Amino acid sequence: MLSEERARRCLTEEWDRPAARLTRLDGGMGSRTWIVDDAGRRWVLKAVAPHLGDQLAGGLAVASRLDRPGIPSGKPEPTTDGSLTATADGYTLGLLAWVPGDPLTGGDEHERRLIGATLARVHQALSGLVVQAARRFHCRCGRGCAPRSRPRWRTWNAAGRERGRPGCCTLIPPPRRSGSTR
Repeated sequence: MLSEERARRCLTEEWDRPAARLTRLDGGMGSRTWIVDDAGRRWVLKAVAPHLGDQLAGGLAVASRLDRPGIPSGKPEPTTDGSLTATADGYTLGLLAWVPGDPLTGGDEHERRLIGATLARVHQALSGLVVQAARRFHCRCGRGCAPRSRPRWRTWNAAGRERGRPGCCTLIPPPRRSGSTR
């Protein structure tokens, strides 16, 4: 995987951030990530293996599109030549704006409504956008927003159809029954 020294050099060469401070951010799936602080701003630098470069580029194009209507998505910071990605030692890197806040868990009705409303906005913002390299999720509603392997999504889909809201992207999950967590 890409070294921190090489990532720092790429930040300097591609994004003109020679004074940036990097802090390793573990926990990424299929990537190495760092928090980047510079000039009072914060980003996340993500580096992926060569075979995942197109997917990262596609994801950054989607995040850029979502930023236009104000959906917080980690807008990519273009390189000095305007590209959304850079390459270092074969790895593909992207620099994404830091999205402050706390993770949503869906643990209460307010959060579930916020998640559902945000997903609906995402689908509206991405309507008609085709990004060949973007990774898609598979779902029963056909809009690509929920993994098929999760029984809860099938339940929410069915509940949404009953309420006249097809597609798991626009669903508000039904309340949990006592004694059941899944």
